[in-house]
Amino acid sequence: MKNSSLRQGGFTLVELLVVISIISLLAALAVPAVMQARISALIAETINNGRNLGGAVQRYTQVKQFYPPSLSDEGPNSVDWPWTARILKELDQEPMYNVLKASPDLSAASGPGLVIPIFMAATDSGSDEEPTLSWGANVGLPDGTSRDSKGNGIFHDTRNEVGPTGGTALSGPKVTMNEADVKDGLATTIMLAENHNLGYWTNTSGDWATGITWQVKKTSPVPFNEDMDAPIDVSHSRPASHMSRAFAAVMCDGSVRKFASDIDYPVYCQLMTPNGKLAASLLPATAPASSGMTAAEYAGFKLKQTTPIRELDLEE
Repeated sequence: MKNSSLRQGGFTLVELLVVISIISLLAALAVPAVMQARISALIAETINNGRNLGGAVQRYTQVKQFYPPSLSDEGPNSVDWPWTARILKELDQEPMYNVLKASPDLSAASGPGLVIPIFMAATDSGSDEEPTLSWGANVGLPDGTSRDSKGNGIFHDTRNEVGPTGGTALSGPKVTMNEADVKDGLATTIMLAENHNLGYWTNTSGDWATGITWQVKKTSPVPFNEDMDAPIDVSHSRPASHMSRAFAAVMCDGSVRKFASDIDYPVYCQLMTPNGKLAASLLPATAPASSGMTAAEYAGFKLKQTTPIRELDLEE
């Protein structure tokens, strides 16, 4: 007599569906965790690139006794060179430096031979076949809007002409900066920050083309971390990162900090000015029409610049 209670091996349809459901649930739980781990790794790599790039700027500054000019024309063949080209030797790129010395126009240089990974944030979607730049130097106020001073930025345009942003050529000596000129504190003054609107590190269109600026305005002309597909111009020369609601910045002491992308704009301006009192003293007496500020708001803006940010205020 056959035992009807015995069952053949294998899964029933119901059991198979249960197994599939469990696998699907586990996969649904695992994928976000894997994606988050990947994002965290990219952010860590971005911060590491920023730290190494800041170290190269510091080494250049220690040797030359001044920060790299944002743009200069007193170099090889009197060709305009951005700060990125100035620090090539500090990035162990002396062969490339020597090749570019013979270039009649650095801004025309492109191609995979000029790709320098440290210039890119790991989160950048730029091509690895072109000399992409994701880190902007603190170039202060845009060219043509104010005479350069040791109060309003770290990297300064030392060319004889004002950049192509409009405005009248402003007289005054060429400005160079060293760490002693950062009166408001190395740890609380931005040296570099992510800007994914930047194009090539060989761009010489203006110091804003490889940098970040601050402007005398109520709010940023273009919000931080927005409109990152637009080509670089003065309005887009501000921090812009693919991080969620934050951007990374290298401070003048070489440390790397993350700031909220909705940071109060006057506070951002404070972080950009190495000597806020000097910067404020050189601003117009009355609010520029383009500032979007009332007289009272402008007075508050200027007063804020005279107050250095404490490192304690930046602690998360």
